[in-house]
Amino acid sequence: MTTLRLCALFSLLLGLAAPHVQGSTGWLDASQFDSIQQAIDALPETGGEVYIPAGRYELERPLLVGDYVTLRGAGESTVLVAREKLNTYFQEQNAFGQTPEHGILFNPMYRHAAAIKNASEQGNRSIRIERLRIISDRTTARLATGIMLSNTQRAHIEDVTIEGFGASGIVMLNGRDSSVIRCFLENNHNGVLIKGDKDHSRNLLIQGNTVRANRWTGIYVAGGGTHHSGGELIDGPVGLTITHNTVEEHMTDAGVKIRGAQQVVLSGNRLDQALESGIESNGTHDMVCTGNIVTRVDDGMNSKGNGCGIYFGRLSRRGNLIVSDNLVTQSTFGIWSETISAKGTQQFAGGMAVVGNLTQGNVAFGLGGAGLTDGAWVGNVAIDNGQHRPDASSDTGGMIFTAGSKRLTVVGNLINDARATDNRLMKHGMIIRGAQQTLAGMNFIDGAFDQNFRTIANEGLEQHNNLIGSENATK
Repeated sequence: MTTLRLCALFSLLLGLAAPHVQGSTGWLDASQFDSIQQAIDALPETGGEVYIPAGRYELERPLLVGDYVTLRGAGESTVLVAREKLNTYFQEQNAFGQTPEHGILFNPMYRHAAAIKNASEQGNRSIRIERLRIISDRTTARLATGIMLSNTQRAHIEDVTIEGFGASGIVMLNGRDSSVIRCFLENNHNGVLIKGDKDHSRNLLIQGNTVRANRWTGIYVAGGGTHHSGGELIDGPVGLTITHNTVEEHMTDAGVKIRGAQQVVLSGNRLDQALESGIESNGTHDMVCTGNIVTRVDDGMNSKGNGCGIYFGRLSRRGNLIVSDNLVTQSTFGIWSETISAKGTQQFAGGMAVVGNLTQGNVAFGLGGAGLTDGAWVGNVAIDNGQHRPDASSDTGGMIFTAGSKRLTVVGNLINDARATDNRLMKHGMIIRGAQQTLAGMNFIDGAFDQNFRTIANEGLEQHNNLIGSENATK
């Protein structure tokens, strides 16, 4: 009796029998075959479903899934193991060739190793992978991916747990009309890696996943390899929704990183503990970032550090960004934007509305930016920012605009340090330095231990009806 048949018998004894009747059209029980792949290959050309009963299955080769095929397990009790046997196969097939490790991790190709792949390098349609667990240990299959789908359309991954892969848990290369929903991704290199160009990677949904303690980034989206002179990836995926995910404990890089994408909605996510950024967007435009909660993004370097709750930067073209109704706490910086290229030059590509956000208890500043153009910062609340006593060369504060920002409207914001006077660590309420054609009006600013409102070397700064606390001077 085969291992798969033994697993099926075990499932029956536990009351975990397959939910369909064996022999129905387009539906097969993998336990009736010598291998899962044999069951997949036995489906008709029109596709169908392969059910994998509860049990533990060690993969000797990657599973190849073709058009209109559903691979469905019994939930967490269906465990696919990708370890020594699968790694031996990858080595025999020279799956990595001469590709350096960094290229495998961040620029994967179809021929690279994965536990489950779509069957054709040219692409497949309507693949579904659901209700199973895939595990490795990051040593035996060190550079393998859990699930890799390349050039697929209408692919759907749901309720899948992927743990311990040396590369990413899930990779989608040039996917269209596809989704990753309610998956659990832990202890991989990246949790989810979405990579592709604007013509082939479109309309993707990442929703309701738990992404935890991956080595590099929780959810990573990148362009397909086209670069502008500043070195940033551009012309990446178009039509991306990342919503209601829990992303935690990414202490090497970022929770969610998006590079060069277009038409992005990032909403309702909870992000906790990252080193560099909770949400990081470089070169992305036409984006709405709303209703996210970001906590504990701190590299431990106080105001000289880089940890940022929500970061937007390196825009070589107009951003068209809306950042609204987010909560950022206990990070080095709360919300920060800069239009400085990878080479350090000013780009002055703007177009940004920052509205109704709350930043509280961040180490250096609540909100701000450098080199911004054509932006409105309206109705934000920055409370008790500043968590250390800065030296003479450093600042802490509620809001800061610097490095040649121009054509900004900064209106109706509330900035306050409400802590007891002896415990206040907000050095300045608002700083505007080197700005041009900027309006600051109707803001409430109070509680700084040095200056509530500090302006330096501005050209064309208009101030109207700001309510500034009386304890400190305005300069």
